[in-house]
Amino acid sequence: MVRTKDAVFSVALSPDGRLVAAGGADRVVYEVEIATGEELLQIEDHADWVMDVNWSPNGRQLVTASRDKTSKVFDAASGNSLITFNGHGNAVYSAAFLSSGKGIVSAGSDRNARVWNTADAKEIRRIGGFGSDIFRVTVTADDHLLTACADRNAREHNLSDGKPIRTFSGHKDWVYTLCFNAVSYTHLTLPTNRE
Repeated sequence: MVRTKDAVFSVALSPDGRLVAAGGADRVVYEVEIATGEELLQIEDHADWVMDVNWSPNGRQLVTASRDKTSKVFDAASGNSLITFNGHGNAVYSAAFLSSGKGIVSAGSDRNARVWNTADAKEIRRIGGFGSDIFRVTVTADDHLLTACADRNAREHNLSDGKPIRTFSGHKDWVYTLCFNAVSYTHLTLPTNRE
């Protein structure tokens, strides 16, 4: 479906299921039409690996996270860069839109999840308390933040106030990613097996 020049770190389906976006070590974001396999866009705007890519709820924008210490928003139709968040100061591993599409949460090796506006890239809230790098952020429809962390825990926070809701512990190594069932709101974490 997507052919790249190097490793792929993230793949995301558009909300309508028509398109796929992918990013990786070649620093490019690819957008491909699923039905035809036609490559619609190549976005080359990051100075280092693209670690994550996600769609806005309306499918009109893409958000990326990169080792170049930035998270960026792009127009999904043209590929034009819309705004850049520089608030992390270290590698950014993951970024996702809030349910309104007007905010983003991003996280990485600075051990903080940062919530910021898409209009002006100003930080609204910083969520700390993580013991190591945050590898993945996921946002639920009711704006709860789910995180996967190298401190061997996954967590759930309320994005409206940043307060922790619960911790999913017991992993024997780094937790790289997670997902949740939107219907039953059950959570699944996927740990590594480097014992």
